[in-house]
Amino acid sequence: AAVNSFGSDIMAGCTAYTKVEGFMLLPIMSLGMAATTYTGQNYGAGEGERIIKGARISTAIGVGYAIVVAIIVYFTAPYIISIFTDEAAVIESGVFMLNCMLPTYWLLAIFNVKAGTIRGVGKTFQSMVISVASLCVLRIIWITFVFADSHSLFLLMINYPVTWLAGAVLAAV
Repeated sequence: AAVNSFGSDIMAGCTAYTKVEGFMLLPIMSLGMAATTYTGQNYGAGEGERIIKGARISTAIGVGYAIVVAIIVYFTAPYIISIFTDEAAVIESGVFMLNCMLPTYWLLAIFNVKAGTIRGVGKTFQSMVISVASLCVLRIIWITFVFADSHSLFLLMINYPVTWLAGAVLAAV
């Protein structure tokens, strides 16, 4: 609904951006799921050191992936977005959204691996509370107060990395 408030060009740009974003998100989210399985197996085997090492390596892989893909997408964003549309205003808004988000996907990698590791040691309720608090409640608060106070596409987009950071911090705690 917040994106819709900016009109059809921004909505179309967001649709194109979301398609590109999938290539960023899915591998990162998969690392979080893999961390759950890996952690669960090693937790059951009593291999605490392997859990810590696996979480560090998974985080490094996720952060590395996010940085490398972000660099590639940053330099090719107009060409990638133009796969979905030839309208200049839509391409511009899709590129703007990508540029807002690209520098921050590494936060999502940290959050997903930490949440997956917490789930893997059997603390599924705690992981759920962290996810709901940061990815749902904080986003609603952000949109209700910060975004509503200053109706800006940048403030709407930066909502995501802010909540990823909050989730990563809560998971670390």
